[in-house]
Amino acid sequence: MKKTLIRGETFCGLGIIIISIIFFILTFNGPFEAMLWPRIILSTTILFSVIMIIKAYYGKGVASPIKLAKKGETFYMMIASVIYLVLLNFIGFIILTPLWTMFMFNTMGYKNKKTSAIVSLILTGLIFYVFKKLLYVPVPLGILSNFL
Repeated sequence: MKKTLIRGETFCGLGIIIISIIFFILTFNGPFEAMLWPRIILSTTILFSVIMIIKAYYGKGVASPIKLAKKGETFYMMIASVIYLVLLNFIGFIILTPLWTMFMFNTMGYKNKKTSAIVSLILTGLIFYVFKKLLYVPVPLGILSNFL
């Protein structure tokens, strides 16, 4: 079991390092000022991947056991996501997103309905505010388009 965790963390770390190096090389095609921030992020990503590989090698793996999905759980989540995307323009983001989020929480096994509802509403409001008011990105309003 320990060897699989080490192998998985090593391969994951190496994959992230390779991808980060490729993107880091691509940052030399642009102006220095514009590429400074991506270089910092990619360098940090490479550093943390190296740390992950070293921890895996010395037996201090960072991986934790993953709870496998119950039979059909993933299927229901995919179907709900497709239905969400189809109905989004008709019903609207503000109405549909909290319902979808609460369904996802319930499907993943979160039992506290009150907290789920509160988090869903706050998340929807925050996303709506950031995209609509701060970034000026249109959000599908659906049946509320006449009111907002």
